[in-house]
Amino acid sequence: MTLALALAGSVASPARAAEASSDAVIERAGWRADAHDVASAVDEPDAHEASARGKNLVGAKGLGALAITRGRAGAGLETASHFGVSSFYEREVVARWLDLELNVGVFSATGGVHVPVDLLFKKAFHVHRRATPYLGAGPTLETRLEDERSLVGGLTASAGVYVWVTKNFGIDVELDYTLHFTDEGREHVPTFGVGPAAHF
Repeated sequence: MTLALALAGSVASPARAAEASSDAVIERAGWRADAHDVASAVDEPDAHEASARGKNLVGAKGLGALAITRGRAGAGLETASHFGVSSFYEREVVARWLDLELNVGVFSATGGVHVPVDLLFKKAFHVHRRATPYLGAGPTLETRLEDERSLVGGLTASAGVYVWVTKNFGIDVELDYTLHFTDEGREHVPTFGVGPAAHF
């Protein structure tokens, strides 16, 4: 009887050890899965937030600009202040890498108005669900409706941030620099703008 109990105990001990080892493996695997889920949630909350907002964005801004013209042949600098508004449509064309924006503005000018049209290639940085900084650059074409009508071409670069009040509505704060090539010479135009923006 004693020998039988000893044999049963010796058989049961490896079985219990195997069961305990299996439980430990399962527990460790569970901890790894939980840790992976937590890491994913920490690393990619803004990716999910950005995709949930949609690929389209529209907005408008109030603008203030200072045009600085350096004339040819050593002519001095001329400056002029302009104020205006703009509206834009932005579309994500490569997920989380490239956006394309069409922007149309209207600025006050002596004797008329200036109407710039910008096509910007933009890169957004989804650093936080409440803030999306971005950089952009592209060509611009400005129609000047003054005493004489004229077209002026150039290049525009922008840096700004979308501050999201809700998931789909926020404020766009932007600083632009535009280089125009005019008959009088090169015109440098830093511009500040701020206004509402909405995803859909």
